[in-house]
Amino acid sequence: MEPFLEHRVYKKAEAGPFSEGVMEPFLEHSVYKKAQAGPFSEGDMEPFLEHSVYKKAKAGPFSEGVMDSFLEHSVYKKAKAGPFSEGVMDSFLEHSVYKKAKAGPFSEGVMDSFLEHSVYKKAKAGPFSEGVMEPFLEHSVYKKAQAGHFSEGVMEPFLEHSVYKKAQAGHFSEGDMEPFLEHSVYKRAQAGHFSEGDMEPFLEHSVYKKAEAGPFSEGDMEPFLEHSVYKKAEAGPFSEGVMEPYLEHSVYKKAQAGPFSEGDMEPFLEHSVYKKAEAGPFSEGVMEPFLEHSVYKKAEAGPFSEGVMEPYLEHSVYKKAQAGPFSEGDMEPFLEHSAQECSSSLGVLPIGIM
Repeated sequence: MEPFLEHRVYKKAEAGPFSEGVMEPFLEHSVYKKAQAGPFSEGDMEPFLEHSVYKKAKAGPFSEGVMDSFLEHSVYKKAKAGPFSEGVMDSFLEHSVYKKAKAGPFSEGVMDSFLEHSVYKKAKAGPFSEGVMEPFLEHSVYKKAQAGHFSEGVMEPFLEHSVYKKAQAGHFSEGDMEPFLEHSVYKRAQAGHFSEGDMEPFLEHSVYKKAEAGPFSEGDMEPFLEHSVYKKAEAGPFSEGVMEPYLEHSVYKKAQAGPFSEGDMEPFLEHSVYKKAEAGPFSEGVMEPFLEHSVYKKAEAGPFSEGVMEPYLEHSVYKKAQAGPFSEGDMEPFLEHSAQECSSSLGVLPIGIM
């Protein structure tokens, strides 16, 4: 933590108790998040501190409020891959969509519908260019939209589909969609309008998302269909409701890097926190506070291990919580400062865990 403790934002906090309030706006900034990949360093932040948007913020307290509209922009997000630079933004500032926005303040409102489009997101891999959008403008879905205003409303059902998102890695093509159009889930939807409603439960499943790296195939789903959690769902319609709590768990997400396997989950199922949850339905509610904890997140990089958690489980704040249900309320003071509190027993935490 040394680099952080040396940082002037931290020094501002030293006059009073170590306070999330003073530091939160900084820790939430995407510039800070960018620094998480390497050691926290003044050097990583300099380009940002020199930026005109930051300079606007200097007149008052360091504030997300002033900076939010910029930091949330996909153009800013695109810049995070390399050094933060005014130059990266030039092509955007020249873009017709931006020019429409110049009549008023730099505003998400005017730009939202464009910036949220997957076509724009696809352009982030290279320089922002009108040319990158041509294949989309030629697409039948776009042509349907031409009768009225360029509108997320008309396009949303298509643009939100994971199949469209899968196409983003390469050229946007009708061909990329063929495997999906052949899929039984799609065929079920053909009786009515192409609709997120019919397809959502399937498309939102992490198993489908896992398949996006390669061609969409029934075969990719077999391990999932064999899984006990899926079998529980077979009594009714294929339903996020039954499966959501399981699929949203970070342990499941960790398993996505390789084939979906019961084995990957064993260490979690054996864990005392999980065992506490067994008295009721498998529930995010019971487990969320634990799964969101930085100590748990640190464990995700390696096998899920009681050993990593021992210093936390031994903490007096945790012991206080044992009398009742596992509660964020009792534990918050400790949990909100785990990076500071745990550094002595767990070693220096990566900045990303704060």
